[in-house]
Amino acid sequence: MKGRRPGWLRAVVGVTVMGLVTVALLAALDAAVGLARQIHRSEDNRFSDSLVPAEIGREETLAYARVRYQPFTVWSYRPFAGQHITIDAQGYRSTPTSAPAEAAKVQLFLFGGSTMLGQGSADRDTIPSHLCRLLNDADSAGGPYRCINLGVGGYMSTQEVVQLLRLLERDQRPGIVVFYDGANDVLAALQGTPGDHHGTRDIAAIYESYQQRRLRHPVLAAIDGALAGLGSTLPATNLVWLAGRVSRVAARPVATLAPTDDDVRKAVDVYFTNVQVVCGMAAAMGFRAVLAWQPTIFAKAALSEPERRIMAHNGAGVEGFRAPWTLASRLWDEARERTKRARDPAVCRVVDLAEAVRARTDTVFFDWHHVVPLGNRLVAMALYQTLSAAGWLRQ
Repeated sequence: MKGRRPGWLRAVVGVTVMGLVTVALLAALDAAVGLARQIHRSEDNRFSDSLVPAEIGREETLAYARVRYQPFTVWSYRPFAGQHITIDAQGYRSTPTSAPAEAAKVQLFLFGGSTMLGQGSADRDTIPSHLCRLLNDADSAGGPYRCINLGVGGYMSTQEVVQLLRLLERDQRPGIVVFYDGANDVLAALQGTPGDHHGTRDIAAIYESYQQRRLRHPVLAAIDGALAGLGSTLPATNLVWLAGRVSRVAARPVATLAPTDDDVRKAVDVYFTNVQVVCGMAAAMGFRAVLAWQPTIFAKAALSEPERRIMAHNGAGVEGFRAPWTLASRLWDEARERTKRARDPAVCRVVDLAEAVRARTDTVFFDWHHVVPLGNRLVAMALYQTLSAAGWLRQ
């Protein structure tokens, strides 16, 4: 009949309409999940979240989810430019108070996990930013100083030592290195893998299962690769987040084994092996090193009202860390005393920063080890005092 569309054209139009309707439905569902994420915050983090500005929390969700593979250390960050959080092409968080590379006389490398990275704070309020602000004050000698924030969420001390080694291999020479650790080394012991990085078993399972599929089913492996490539080009959606939440809940073990004292002891032994390595590299290659044991909420003599609410609301979740952390800190003190003769204090200092927060009655922590901007400033002041007392800031 005249005027009737060919069958193939009707089919194309039908498929196109169905595709557009599907996309529209998925977009609406994604928006609904996004709204639900805003309304129904995790009960476990309700009080913690209230101490972190919402706009910073939103940017962190976007910035820190954009991970990329990093040789030897496994993960780092992709570039990100937000109003409060900036990550450069190398995966380093911005330090606005730092002198530019061409003007700096001294370069500081600052290593750590999410606490050094500055979780919960804007670029200007991280530990490196506060420290560089103090160093570049008009009254400070030896500058200008350039501070590079090498913090990566979840990193423990061994990954940071590898970071330093790879920077040295690329002929990037610091004047001073600062390592800020403890929590993630102990958390690795809580996972039952003292000395390993976080998520070792999950990451190993991904790699090993892919290898098995590649060997047994090359077609499926090719499809996996294509889907991975497609996924890397698309922004993370609320539906992807929801799928991740469901898979994590499904995979969550029924019970979590508490770490043994031996696990914690091994974690501290690993930490002090890394201390020896860093101090040895500093002596051999002409830079200075500070290795700081970070403070936690358990160091405070008196908690603020928000901190008490966090402790009360999270209950066993926070208290579960108290005993392992107390043991780790005692073992850390013993190991520092036992190994001090092996370190040259003119080159390497090992310090406990618990005193920086002990007497504070205002709010320093928004969970058991992450701090608000005030906490970052207190830590930076303690680090500055350590550098000054060592005589490393003189002309």
